[in-house]
Amino acid sequence: AALLLLACSQPATHDAARMPEPEVNVTAREQTADQQVRHVLNRLAFGARPGDVERVRSMGVDRWIATQLQPSRIRDTAAERIVASLQTLSMSSRDLLERHPPPQVVRRQQGSTMSRDDSAEVRRAAQESRRVLAEMQIAKVARAVASERQLEEVMVDFWENHFTVFAGKGPERYFIGSYQREAIRPHALGTFRDLLGAVARSPAMLFYLDNWQSAVEEGRPRTEDRGSARRARRGVARRTPGSPLPRSSALGRRGLNENYARELLELHTLGVDG
Repeated sequence: AALLLLACSQPATHDAARMPEPEVNVTAREQTADQQVRHVLNRLAFGARPGDVERVRSMGVDRWIATQLQPSRIRDTAAERIVASLQTLSMSSRDLLERHPPPQVVRRQQGSTMSRDDSAEVRRAAQESRRVLAEMQIAKVARAVASERQLEEVMVDFWENHFTVFAGKGPERYFIGSYQREAIRPHALGTFRDLLGAVARSPAMLFYLDNWQSAVEEGRPRTEDRGSARRARRGVARRTPGSPLPRSSALGRRGLNENYARELLELHTLGVDG
């Protein structure tokens, strides 16, 4: 209370106490042409490669940026040749799991007793499983170094980090290739809404954030129950409403898993304070 009275008794001195505005030399902040070239290559690319500075200088920064914003019109022979040599990158998640199964799956198929050949097969499976992730890492580095579509690669890298998934979680590595190929890369320079929707429906994100475990609580109406009711009104055969669906032992207690919903709000869109 004493401090408040003291403050109220002091004369207003805001104008006198105001610090002078610092003088800003706008001219000193302007970049030279070469500085602009290096700045744009550091921000919109993975840095300047041999010959890049000269190429961008001859094109002009604005034209180079406009070209990078249309990656489909840029020939990218070197990067495409490297990526094409990595066979696992073009395979679907199903094909990857069938041709390069996780070692624990192979071990389970061998049974409780394993021969020397069985053990060797498990080791080969572990090596092939690591290859799936290794080829993705090789492709990432190769594109960053060799691709002429530098801005697209920067944005793919950015969005992969924003919508991150963890390759070390179960079979997640088998989903990441299609995740980048079908969800991230086609929308890296598009609208955020389209990208968000593609990520939300991707098996990689749904598995990583446990949304595949979501199941309707016991006794609650299911979407297919409502569909059955509509079919019944049209005279189409229906099953008994509320009859239990086959229950997977992997799900445990039935109910909705909140992980994806929480991260959708806290990390992907609004932020933790949003």
